[in-house]
Amino acid sequence: MRVLAYYGPNDLREEEWPKPQPGFGQVRVAIKSVCLSTCDVLHYTTGGFGDLALPRPFVFGQDAAGLIDAVGAGVQGLKPGMPVVLDPVLPNDQILGWPPTQGALAEYIVVPARNAVPIEGRYSFAELACIPALAVVEDAFDRCACDDHIVIVGAGYLGLLCLLTAQNLGVASTAVIDAHPGRLAHACQFGANDALANVAQLAASSGTDHAEAAWIFECSGTDEGLAQALDLAAPCSDIMLLGMTAARTLALPMLPACLKEVQLHCCRHAQPMHAQAPRLVQSGKLNLAPLITHRIPWDKAEDAFALAAQPDGDAIRISLEPEELDEPFHP
Repeated sequence: MRVLAYYGPNDLREEEWPKPQPGFGQVRVAIKSVCLSTCDVLHYTTGGFGDLALPRPFVFGQDAAGLIDAVGAGVQGLKPGMPVVLDPVLPNDQILGWPPTQGALAEYIVVPARNAVPIEGRYSFAELACIPALAVVEDAFDRCACDDHIVIVGAGYLGLLCLLTAQNLGVASTAVIDAHPGRLAHACQFGANDALANVAQLAASSGTDHAEAAWIFECSGTDEGLAQALDLAAPCSDIMLLGMTAARTLALPMLPACLKEVQLHCCRHAQPMHAQAPRLVQSGKLNLAPLITHRIPWDKAEDAFALAAQPDGDAIRISLEPEELDEPFHP
């Protein structure tokens, strides 16, 4: 089968690897879309993550969708041809695309049946591949008791998913902060009440409800983003950390954190996929299609990673898809 194997920055190689066979309780999935995640891009550009160095070769791909291709013994409820989204959190605390576990950027992948979540309805495979990230955001909102006003720092795909989720939950007013005009334009299109470049602009915005916020979602994964979140935090407020960085540490402004007695919460792929996320998509309450700004074939994968790594780029979600996938929707 074809895989895209990583050997170093700007060194992705299309190779032939043995086609995996499903064992007891497993299914084989023909991959039709991998949406590049923050972790994929950080792994690709840095060759590791904090103190963790990637093995070579390595296959990326945490957020993926495709069609059931084969079913192992003991599997019930799944059959070939079913469209599925992959839950990246595997048994034994392994995560797709996180060393030592190879990811889904391959023609086929074998996973436990529980990690292949069937989806009914006519959605593109790229939309389905956004569901794992939505599940992370849903988990974050489950942990908080959001009031009528929240602030989102960073308008990448996680920030915009936070915005969509807040709207679905009926949050009255949402503010988004991002230094890049293109991303702020996306936030406006997604319905943010305020979309501003920095904390000072937010504070000066007439009629804003966010001078001090009880719940802040930090989605940038940067020192600047964390500092702005702390500047905005109300006393005894909560900051949900969703952004990722390859750095071992971020600079934490201790004085405002201590004086305001804020609570920091971390939320990533650490538990089985939140069941609410697929249901929200299937119910029509959340439309993930606007998140997909680029559909790029495998033979241009390095271009896709370069585009995703641009700090001032306007790309939201980039879907890497097999070249033969002309029709974007599953049967």
